[in-house]
Amino acid sequence: MATMSTDELLDVFKNMTVLELNDFLKKFEEEFDVVVSLDSTTRRTLQYTFTIVRGATLIGHGRMTSVCVRKQGDGSMHAVSAPPDIVERLTRAAGVDASHRGRP
Repeated sequence: MATMSTDELLDVFKNMTVLELNDFLKKFEEEFDVVVSLDSTTRRTLQYTFTIVRGATLIGHGRMTSVCVRKQGDGSMHAVSAPPDIVERLTRAAGVDASHRGRP
């Protein structure tokens, strides 16, 4: 089976319409089960764990950390506190008690 590089795949997505992307996501969700859980939050970060399976076959699993940043005038980024309402909505959606967060 021929495979595409990450850059080639990204080029395909860049040239898709919103409707085409939506159709792709629907088919992806039909083919794969993706489970994402919010493991911890801090003032500036959210840490997620994810698992992707197809039937009984594990396709991949891992951990991601998202950091809230503000772009500085010189183009650099500086970590800032995440907006509390966003953190609250994400933790509520993930079933995590916002008062029982990770490290401050």
